[in-house]
Amino acid sequence: MTDDLERQLREHVLEGDEVSSFDVEDAADRARQSRWCRLLLAAADDASLHVTWARPTEWEALDAAGRVARVRAQLPAVDRHIDAAIESDEPNSVLEALARAGVGWEHDVLPEHLETEATLESTASVMARGMSDTLRSTIITREVVDEALTALRAAALEGADDLWDQFLIWRTRLEPDEDEELDELSDVRRRHLHRLDGLGAILGPTLYARGVLTGDYETRWFEHSESVADLLQVCGATDWLEVLGLLEATDSRATEMASTLAVCAAQGLGDEPPDEDETERLLDLLGETPDPHQKESPWEEMATRLGLGLQIAVGEDEFGLLLAQVAAHERLVTHGIHSPGIPGLPLSATAPEDIDHPTTETLAQELADRLLADEDESRDEAIVSAVRTLCDARTWLRRFPEEFEPLARAVASSFEPVE
Repeated sequence: MTDDLERQLREHVLEGDEVSSFDVEDAADRARQSRWCRLLLAAADDASLHVTWARPTEWEALDAAGRVARVRAQLPAVDRHIDAAIESDEPNSVLEALARAGVGWEHDVLPEHLETEATLESTASVMARGMSDTLRSTIITREVVDEALTALRAAALEGADDLWDQFLIWRTRLEPDEDEELDELSDVRRRHLHRLDGLGAILGPTLYARGVLTGDYETRWFEHSESVADLLQVCGATDWLEVLGLLEATDSRATEMASTLAVCAAQGLGDEPPDEDETERLLDLLGETPDPHQKESPWEEMATRLGLGLQIAVGEDEFGLLLAQVAAHERLVTHGIHSPGIPGLPLSATAPEDIDHPTTETLAQELADRLLADEDESRDEAIVSAVRTLCDARTWLRRFPEEFEPLARAVASSFEPVE
């Protein structure tokens, strides 16, 4: 019964199945004995589960998961406890639980908790959902840069709207004066600028992309894993996240290149599945090849119409098409639409019949040769392509072991001489 109960709770969290198939009292009792069940209960989206859990429990006896489940319960007693805790000298645990639960709250005392480092981030998250107007004005009036950026980040991660003005105000305060160069700024001020630009890419992707094109905004935040993680959290993860993680773990020189690809892939996903017309345009973009002899690149207009301005701005002439194609591929794949793959990545197609085994082996060997030649100008690109190809080879091997075992073995052996 216990295993069955946990399975049903897990299916409810992951797939949204109804909870009527099991007794919520049994689920609450099981959660009191199992931390895993408490985590499932906290993540569950069913009011009856949270109410049943909250009624007999004491706040002080709960762990973090139990507190998240409790603050999600729609009970007057829970509301009174939250208000009292916010008014108390020790509001930390309640504010952290509200922030983790994604629950917004309104209380006159909340802005005061932005003054304390220990409660700044959680309070900003809670206010972003429950007191967004107050939070917007507070971000502008903050005098300490770290406090303002922490509050702005929390609001951005919670999806708060209309924060571009706050971004612009702080960008103006931090950017170099007319007689200054960016490299002349202090390390702390430059880091603040990079952090702020990363938030700008979340808060207004189109406006940020225009600023990059005009030289007003920087892309140096791609070097900072925290800023990259923030954008991926908001936009969604893609297959490039694994590539980035592997390169970060080995402290590879190509990590920034992988960050750029991961960001551009995630930012291009879109909120809704592409319709038939957009799907056709995405496929057309994937079929484009760079032509250095053309003065005007038709792919730029195609990418712009598809909302891929950030990819154009970041990649410029050298990598713009690649970044746009990476985003186009991920948009198709994420929404369950077949993609022929990213040019230059032979195993990125989504259908096995689109994989040309001899061509893949040849391209893998060419990649390995480039890495062995140690060509600095394109080495980062080759490293990222090699890691992505190896990841794709493993994926195909898992899906079709008999059909892809020889190819996966050949691809892997191509890179054996590479350190």
